Amino acid sequence: MVGAIGAVVVLGILFYVLYIYGYMVINAKRAVKFIGSIRGYDSCKASFTSCDGYMKRVMRFEANKTYRFKLQTELTRGTMSVEILDSHKQKLLELNSAKPSDSIDVYKGERYYLVVRFQSASGKYELMWN
Repeated sequence: MVGAIGAVVVLGILFYVLYIYGYMVINAKRAVKFIGSIRGYDSCKASFTSCDGYMKRVMRFEANKTYRFKLQTELTRGTMSVEILDSHKQKLLELNSAKPSDSIDVYKGERYYLVVRFQSASGKYELMWN
């Protein structure tokens, strides 16, 4: 019993560390189909069918600079949006079909959160930044 509890604690700590350093994504979504990928440190994309919920990932940037974000969507139904939050979880940027691009100033070493939200959405998206 103690060994099982210890293993759960160790796994919990491992998952937390992976999440904080951006290697793990928190998913709270349901979909008939969802195929996504994160390509390096400059883009992510996915295709999905009947998707509701959100994905959350920690982002860290390599330099103090202004980053430009561009969201390309091809939705057949529903809506989706992308948010960038600061370390205090204050919204810095929100992208959607009405506002597909924007820029923010980021600082090296700070923690930012990328949140992708879906509401009965089907289609695909690609988010790029530089």
